[in-house]
Amino acid sequence: MLAESLQKVIGDFIRRHDSDAGELVLNAPDCWQVDGRFRLVDGHYRLRNLSLGDEENLCRFGQQLGEHSREMFCPYPWSDAEACTQAFRRAVAQSLKKIDASYLLEHEGNPFGHFFLWKAGGNPLSQRTGLEIPELGVAIADSYQEKGFGGLAVRILQTVAVSLKADAIELTTAATNDAGWQAYQRAGFEYVGMIRIPLEVDVTAADLGHVTATRFRTERHMVYLISTAKRDDVMRFLKGKHA
Repeated sequence: MLAESLQKVIGDFIRRHDSDAGELVLNAPDCWQVDGRFRLVDGHYRLRNLSLGDEENLCRFGQQLGEHSREMFCPYPWSDAEACTQAFRRAVAQSLKKIDASYLLEHEGNPFGHFFLWKAGGNPLSQRTGLEIPELGVAIADSYQEKGFGGLAVRILQTVAVSLKADAIELTTAATNDAGWQAYQRAGFEYVGMIRIPLEVDVTAADLGHVTATRFRTERHMVYLISTAKRDDVMRFLKGKHA
């Protein structure tokens, strides 16, 4: 099921870039074991799970984000090298433990895209109300932006969430991030309201009291509904975070 759905998502992306979708080779028995390889006109690409030893690749990815991109995508404390390394280690561990569904996109071995569903393996916070709602995060290196890779990452995460039978996906995006706001709307996300969130940490872990944040920002809160039958419950849970 997941492999077939990802095959279509990535295949459609390849065709829109005038490349041969027949070159896509994908292994995805589940969302924790995804390895897809394809070719575009400018070389070979790979989609894969964050895995053992990827702390260095996350660092290389972060080095390709300019100041504005880092401010828009801040699950990691970019300005503190030591803390950032620790955060990368935690991200890898969370992926290996099947807690977060976390991925890299590579171009000729260069990790230029990083995206995830926090608590895809089960969200203790939303489970208190009988719901499964992972939280989405996406970033693409500056030189690869405006080429459709961000939209591809969102569609991949939506496909993963459906395969996991999640009820919805939530995200927050900076009020100044108009490009992201419009892209998420096109992907089917709805506006919930403005919400104050912690920065430079796993937001769900902070909400659970597992980590402590020192920076906060008010952002747009959005949701992608998967289980329409649970719409009222999902909206009630999300809006309850605004109190």
